[in-house]
Amino acid sequence: GSETVELTLASPVNSTLAANNPHTVTITDDEGVPDVDFKLASSSIGEAETTIDVAVSITGASVNPITVDYSVTGGSATIGAGNDFELVAGQVVFPATTTADQAFTVTIHDDSVFEGSETITLTLASPVGANLAGTNNPHTLTITDDETTPQVTFVAGSSSVGEAETTQNIAVSITGESTQSITVDYVINGSTDAATPSDYTLTAGSVIFPANTTADQNI
Repeated sequence: GSETVELTLASPVNSTLAANNPHTVTITDDEGVPDVDFKLASSSIGEAETTIDVAVSITGASVNPITVDYSVTGGSATIGAGNDFELVAGQVVFPATTTADQAFTVTIHDDSVFEGSETITLTLASPVGANLAGTNNPHTLTITDDETTPQVTFVAGSSSVGEAETTQNIAVSITGESTQSITVDYVINGSTDAATPSDYTLTAGSVIFPANTTADQNI
């Protein structure tokens, strides 16, 4: 910002001091107010990694420290211990006269559930001593899932049932959990000698695996 120099006349000889004493010289700053912003508009991290530093940059130095708040404002990932990630809202501080990037740390939690990629929306707000640039704000952090898409299959390739029995459950299995329910259709694909409805009845339908389960489901 602008700075001042004060000049004072004193100890006159054969004269007296008049009204315009002291005299103030103002040095007008030719640097604009610095801008703060995320260094990048987006970033990503593998779910198996534990932390990631998110960088915040500044366009110029200041004689005073500069602060800017950060917080989570959205995304599909779930915050909290035991969930996808942890981050407590806080403040980035740029010490006086520095232009070095500053960063805050997001903690990532791995799990064994297929979720697909999830996102965290991070937002800067309320800068002190600077302006928000807005180019990269908000910042999107993507957590890349390290579980593969679950596979579904019959538990066994064949089964048998006595003609005197009335029903038969045919089990379908899944290789892993998912945060979403999973469905798979079943149909009669052919038969040799069995005929419907004289020998059996079965209506085509769907097997549903509820979210977060690996339990077999039956037809």
